[in-house]
Amino acid sequence: VGTTTTLCGYGNSMMRVPSWVDQNDALPEVKWSPQARAAALQARDDGELLPLYPPHQDGDGDDDGVIAAISEVVAQDPRAVRDARGTDSSRGPGYEITFSTLRISIRFIILCASDTRVDHWFAEIVKVTRDEGDVLAKPGSYQHSLYLRRQAEKKAAVSGKTLKWAYPVREGVAEDLFLLDNGQSWK
Repeated sequence: VGTTTTLCGYGNSMMRVPSWVDQNDALPEVKWSPQARAAALQARDDGELLPLYPPHQDGDGDDDGVIAAISEVVAQDPRAVRDARGTDSSRGPGYEITFSTLRISIRFIILCASDTRVDHWFAEIVKVTRDEGDVLAKPGSYQHSLYLRRQAEKKAAVSGKTLKWAYPVREGVAEDLFLLDNGQSWK
């Protein structure tokens, strides 16, 4: 059995956790392409990230809340070991994650001073787009429900309409998926 670390809990309580929990293995830096940063902020301002990240209001001073949140997730290198977690992906197609209603494209880059020493290790967010969902995902899942919503939005746009949903897409919630903020349902 692996080694454990004792961490302080609330009050006088203590807990024992696997030693990897105590490791500070976050990437030291997450860079953003100007286009990716602008797209994330625009999505926030368009209301795409409600309810957690409401559109920016003049004077609220919190332009970077969504940038910080995405950066924190990316700094943990969210790739699975089978997806080459902890390795350089600068020459390949990169890696994508879903963050709310966004798709985040990331490259993980290792700059080596020699064959045996890593000089600098960072992630670069290269692209942020609206997540279109997945038609093949399990019905009722977040990705499938998002796909259905995106299709409804595209159909409405052809008629010159913009749909405003009553509720954000949530995992496992298919009821009221097409309820509009005016109380009517989209058909």
